[in-house]
Amino acid sequence: MARLESAETHEERWDPAGEIQWLSDLLHGAESGRAAPLTWSRPELTGPLADALRRYARTLEVSVWAALGSSELATQEVERAGRVASLLDDDSGFLSAQAVALPTPAGVSAGIDLDGVEVLAGPAWCTPDPAARTAQRRAFDEVRVSARPTRHGAFGPFGALEDHWSGLPEPARARLHARAVASACALAAEHPDTYNGELPRLLGWRVEADAAGPTRRLHLLTERTTFVTWLVTNRLAGTPEDDARTWSGEPSVRADHLPVTIGLVTADGYVVLPQRASDVAVYPEQYGSAANGNIELRPRHGVPADVDADGMVDVVGAALRECREELGSRIDLGRDDLRVSALLRYSDARECAAPVLLLAGRSGQGLEEVVRGTRLAHPVEGAFELGREVLGIPTDPGAVALTVPWLRGLRDEGRLSTPAFVSTLLLLAENVGADVVREALVRPAVPRRPAGVRRLERDPGAPGRLAGPVRRPRATATVRHRVR
Repeated sequence: MARLESAETHEERWDPAGEIQWLSDLLHGAESGRAAPLTWSRPELTGPLADALRRYARTLEVSVWAALGSSELATQEVERAGRVASLLDDDSGFLSAQAVALPTPAGVSAGIDLDGVEVLAGPAWCTPDPAARTAQRRAFDEVRVSARPTRHGAFGPFGALEDHWSGLPEPARARLHARAVASACALAAEHPDTYNGELPRLLGWRVEADAAGPTRRLHLLTERTTFVTWLVTNRLAGTPEDDARTWSGEPSVRADHLPVTIGLVTADGYVVLPQRASDVAVYPEQYGSAANGNIELRPRHGVPADVDADGMVDVVGAALRECREELGSRIDLGRDDLRVSALLRYSDARECAAPVLLLAGRSGQGLEEVVRGTRLAHPVEGAFELGREVLGIPTDPGAVALTVPWLRGLRDEGRLSTPAFVSTLLLLAENVGADVVREALVRPAVPRRPAGVRRLERDPGAPGRLAGPVRRPRATATVRHRVR
């Protein structure tokens, strides 16, 4: 089943993810143009294939190849076949959650009643579809990405965009690409540091359950798209007749780029909501979650691709990288502290039908320590995004009745991002219960900042300065960072 070829002449991927795609191409027929990841489209075959690969690896290990000049190559093939078998074997233990969906508790209607927000997968209290819910816990135990090798959109540097708008009729294809070129030129002129990164495009999702236990995992199907593609198909930026509204009803056209948003609860019980800088290209001066960013599918200077040793897209690794870039290298977070909590699709004044993956984390540091740590934000990848303020939203039950209506008002005014608002609701529900959050959502708006919400001010000179002591902050609601 596996391949034994010369590494020098083989141009395809030689990692387990590439092997899985190759197996899929064999089953589906690569020439048919229906490239699809094996573990997404044919899960019933993963167990038998895993057994076949293990038998192949055992045979190769004792064969004549291991005794000839190609012994090193044979050893690598044995190891790779073992890893592919392990991945496929793991997938064979998961089934679609449709057959084992948890019922909605009596008297509770699932779903968050917010204009433009749809929870595609997540906790039972806010997810309408029973088959798209987590298990007893409030977050998914695992996340798996099956990535197609196909592309959609405008690829390459801003000055030389390549047309990969596959499957579209020629008039729409030419118009979209021309718009992408124009948007890229305008953005590059205003923000020269912006780049056209390769990002995952969400094609499908499902919740899977471990056939032998309570584990739930979120399984995503993706292909590649780019930042410029999102700019011209999901983001509302142009005139009404020529912006993303034109394409919002056409899933075959939209980029549907899947970013990550990380909600963070501190050790002293605050949800962290930093303000974005006033001069960033996307959502200036808006409050957002503790960290936000892209899953990078192509390495660039200083930033490796967000894939693991097996070549699989590493969602948690991307989220952890974003936290360290934006919150500082000393943020007290590890892989085990982050969990995928929900998959959203939302539309607002700035985006159409945009998907986003929410993750929840808990830090061992207090709010003030987290804010002080932002002076160690990455000078290139994170510091430029940080504004002057950080909000600390209390998670105690007595404060929720006022803070949730106030945050809803910020979101309606465009001062708080929709992903950050929903992420905060999920974090509050974990601490005080879903019913308390539901009741707070229908209360009248609160015009003034509630007394329990902390507003911490950052020194504008702090971002990016990686040297110099920081004075101990005063014991007040305002923390100023000064670098000597």
